[in-house]
Amino acid sequence: MKTTTLDNIREHSPCQPSWGKLLKSLGKAKADDEPLTYLHILETLGLDDAIWCMRAEHKYKKDWKLFAVFCARQNKHLLDKEITTALNTVEDYINRTCPKEKFDKAKSLIKIAAARATWVKAARAARAAAAATWAAEERTAICAAEIAAAAEAAAAAGAATWAAEAEIRQAQTVEFERIIKLK
Repeated sequence: MKTTTLDNIREHSPCQPSWGKLLKSLGKAKADDEPLTYLHILETLGLDDAIWCMRAEHKYKKDWKLFAVFCARQNKHLLDKEITTALNTVEDYINRTCPKEKFDKAKSLIKIAAARATWVKAARAARAAAAATWAAEERTAICAAEIAAAAEAAAAAGAATWAAEAEIRQAQTVEFERIIKLK
């Protein structure tokens, strides 16, 4: 089970309402170095704040990066084959099974797609794919939050707004929970 500490979270200046709610859920008045599971954070604060707290633990950065790619893929109905292939390359790069040159080409493709996207929903999907490449380059926690938001925004721009948004959010929550339960 993946853990962090209140001290590590506090270093990143959490918003006061969520911080207060987290402290209250633990029966504490201030931060400490006791292990705190991401599952507790998820159950107490929800997915957005749990994703935000990812920045507190760099030791799990590979898992956070793979989560970012997963979130980008939630827009697969908006992504063309070229971008889907590029996301596969990004994932391979994170798993260290492809060379940097191949990753750089995929990153360029995604940047071009993001620049060309004209529809709001396609632009948001491309933004999510671009954020996945940033995650692979060490900007993990910020990008995972960006991707989660982009995936939601892309769904919101679609025809079945609420159903698609809820489905994407549920898939993200299930995947996040699976990842944080790994050692």
